[in-house]
Amino acid sequence: MFMVLQALMTLTWAVPLLAMLPAERRRLPALRQQGLAMLVATGLMMTCTYGLVLIALALTDEVSYVVALRQLSIPVGVLMGVLWLKEPASRAKALGTLVMLAGLVLVAL
Repeated sequence: MFMVLQALMTLTWAVPLLAMLPAERRRLPALRQQGLAMLVATGLMMTCTYGLVLIALALTDEVSYVVALRQLSIPVGVLMGVLWLKEPASRAKALGTLVMLAGLVLVAL
């Protein structure tokens, strides 16, 4: 129920905000041309993955493991961005990723 309410509230404040910002209004036609179905699918996938996290949190006694595993997706995303999408591997990005990985190791220990 929380997940559904959160998604509805996001729509409730995000749509009017987008309508009020001129720069965002100018970007909407281009987004529609790229595919509204892709935008909707992305939103649904994000909501469903959050739902999986909530289910995992409800089914475990060790919440810290679920949180650590969820945070592991950030360094994996950085690695995919650098290797697959050919994003620049800046020092700041590498340092931030290493600090996050060190924190995940500390949580696991």
